[in-house]
Amino acid sequence: LLSLEKEVEQYKYFRPDDPSIKTKAMLQMIQQLQQDFERAIEGSGSAAVNTLELSGGAKINRLFHERFPYEIVRMEFDEKELRREIAFAIRNIHGVRIGLFTPDRAFDMVSKAQIAKMK
Repeated sequence: LLSLEKEVEQYKYFRPDDPSIKTKAMLQMIQQLQQDFERAIEGSGSAAVNTLELSGGAKINRLFHERFPYEIVRMEFDEKELRREIAFAIRNIHGVRIGLFTPDRAFDMVSKAQIAKMK
């Protein structure tokens, strides 16, 4: 009875056009989607387990551990050219300053270029 009274109190001043209600509902839907997605990736999403094919995280796992290494080995790249790109990226990021550490941005830029080549 006490919980029922609390619920009645909560909805006593309820206004459906209140933007905070809409924001709260949207946030709850996004959180539910995130939880469902996480369960699907982990493999604990549903009571029915697919026995005919891989799904969710198992499919991603197989791609990264079986297919991806094969594709990386199959790629051809010029190591001298890659080293030259890295050296220029580091120098350009340092500018007139002398850097003690290799800047992260150099790695990011070269990595993005390599990923674009893979596509």
